[in-house]
Amino acid sequence: MPLSSTQQKYINAFIIIITIGSICGVIILFYLFVFPLYQINFFIKTVHVIFHCYVIYSLLYFYIKCIISVPSKNLLLYNQLFPKYIEQYGERHCEYCKKSKPLRTHHCSTCKQCIGRYDHHCLLICNCIGDYTIRLFINTIIYFFIGSIYLIGMISYLYYNTLFKNIPLISVASCCCIFGVSVAITVSMGLYLIYYFYLIYNNYTTIELIALLSENKKVLNYNRGFYNNWKEIMLYNIDLPLVYSFLPMDPLTWSSSNSSKIK
Repeated sequence: MPLSSTQQKYINAFIIIITIGSICGVIILFYLFVFPLYQINFFIKTVHVIFHCYVIYSLLYFYIKCIISVPSKNLLLYNQLFPKYIEQYGERHCEYCKKSKPLRTHHCSTCKQCIGRYDHHCLLICNCIGDYTIRLFINTIIYFFIGSIYLIGMISYLYYNTLFKNIPLISVASCCCIFGVSVAITVSMGLYLIYYFYLIYNNYTTIELIALLSENKKVLNYNRGFYNNWKEIMLYNIDLPLVYSFLPMDPLTWSSSNSSKIK
């Protein structure tokens, strides 16, 4: 039996609260019971704190923005990039929306709308992953991965130097809890990153990859090389250095003078 819109909203709110609460819980445990144990000078400690602040801010920025953002902002992008496909196969129409259905656009049964470059509907994000939210989603995964790797390294360093001797029990328990959560996140997010880098390399979406693996479905080729694929997916086709794709900022808000379509 399908869930009502009200039930879905409650489930979404619960997932978001649990996720943000878990992030905050790990941060609080680390700062209260683990970080004070490190015998490091003021400068090194300051560097660590600056790094913590950047990763935490970036993670929350991308996660929250991915939740609240409209998933698709350029339905016509692939019609413009691949007009030959329109000429060859003709225009499509969505049987649910009763509107034109541009290339790589699919109807999400959960959101009840067509999404440009539809990848999937994410339960963790409670939103569709489309042409606008794909960068936010991938960066959420990246910063989860960076944060968890850092925590594993820090706790491993502490154990190597102390063997948890003469350390308060609550600190040892906090270390074990944080380490276990971090290992789980590192493995899951690492596999996610491998998967999405593969998708970017070939310029597939998840739904297209599933169709490609099906013997009776044809998938059009949108691959324009890794560099152009990355700019298309992570920078919305804006002509900026690739490093900008990882910054907790929105390229679409920057000067239009920087924008140019990749040929």
